[in-house]
Amino acid sequence: MDVQEARVEIRERYMGLTPEQFEQFCKILTEEVEGPAYIQLTPFQGDRGLDLQGYIGHEFVDVKFGGQVKQYSDNIGGPSIRTFVGSLTTNKCNVGSYITSSSFRDNAHEEVSDSNIPITLIDGDDILNIMLEYQLGVIYPNPDDREDLKLDPEFWEIFDETTGDELIPSDKVPQANKIPYLNIVLQAIDQGYRYKPEIRDYMKTHTNKEWRSRQADYYAMAGWALNYVHKDTMGEYRGEKMRRWGLTRDGQEYVKLLQEDRAEEAETHLIKHIREMEIMRRLLPEIQEQDEVSNDELKDLFFKEVALNRTTSDRRVSTVGQWLQMLPEINRKHTKNTVKYEYLTEKERLL
Repeated sequence: MDVQEARVEIRERYMGLTPEQFEQFCKILTEEVEGPAYIQLTPFQGDRGLDLQGYIGHEFVDVKFGGQVKQYSDNIGGPSIRTFVGSLTTNKCNVGSYITSSSFRDNAHEEVSDSNIPITLIDGDDILNIMLEYQLGVIYPNPDDREDLKLDPEFWEIFDETTGDELIPSDKVPQANKIPYLNIVLQAIDQGYRYKPEIRDYMKTHTNKEWRSRQADYYAMAGWALNYVHKDTMGEYRGEKMRRWGLTRDGQEYVKLLQEDRAEEAETHLIKHIREMEIMRRLLPEIQEQDEVSNDELKDLFFKEVALNRTTSDRRVSTVGQWLQMLPEINRKHTKNTVKYEYLTEKERLL
């Protein structure tokens, strides 16, 4: 496709994202273009008016920045910028960026000129220009022909979601279920350890156990299935190209609860996210309808929903069973010959 066609297609793609995905999208663009020392999506609770926060600089420069992200059709005016300036001041930011899918009114530019904090305004056209210039979300098959390009499926796959009619991809079915280790991995990502070898080393330090990079990735994938972790663009770690991980807003909220020792709230938060996992949304109604299912019946239900062969499905079911029993509505009981998963009514849960 030519450049104009690509601009139309890219805009349709990012306008089709959910609001949280759009924030993640803008975080990725910021990280790829600016290369900050640290960047995160702020939690909904206590974000003090900013969607992105981070630091630019390493040895000689240390600049705190804040970002606001709006997936709007309406243009942004002066009052929004004044509010943003107040948020930057409250959060003690040195610079700021306001990113919108729409554009800015003249009085927005006037507010920026009057601000004592340097602010960059990024509108929808700027987003498109940046993506084309830095080849984010697009590929030039022939580097010498900048008029012939196509969308980069690897980039847009980050934001893909499973619909109810599709088989669940294998990577959306967790292979790790130990919550203490999951919590360690989430905190590692929160602290900027985003590649699996870094996460593995963090796990070793905080558990005094040996871990393989593959196991660290299993827990990152479990976080992704819970919507606590998002896939980021591919990066380079010690000369090797590999996936980076980042925390979603929900992941930030959960880690904050852990850091503040609010164990009961953290457990409630986690249980909510277990229920919302794609595999749980498929299995729970089936278990409820049948009142209880045996382990073999659970395997059959699982196999119908997930894009895995039978042997691999059987191995994953035991992990999913561990996640299931964390839910208060599920009673996992052992009988003489098998394990059964019983769905409890609200009244039964209180007994």
